[in-house]
Amino acid sequence: MRPSRNQRNILNVDVDVDTVEISRELTQAGVERDQADAIASAMRRVAHGSREDLVTKADLEAAINTQTWRLIGAAIAIAGLAVAITRLL
Repeated sequence: MRPSRNQRNILNVDVDVDTVEISRELTQAGVERDQADAIASAMRRVAHGSREDLVTKADLEAAINTQTWRLIGAAIAIAGLAVAITRLL
């Protein structure tokens, strides 16, 4: 069965966003109608966003690994520069 217009499978979870209901509840809570509609629309866009936009644990680990090696390389370069300068003095 294909998800409805307001449903999408993100991370293997069916997401159902009822923008009319969200907007109605926000309006009842005192939010202006145009703002409530904008919030509901933004919630739908986020819920139906692409999985490619999400960062995974593996992505974070790879980024940390890359930055760690860059930091190690910079530390080695600074240590080498310090040794070279002390030899010149």
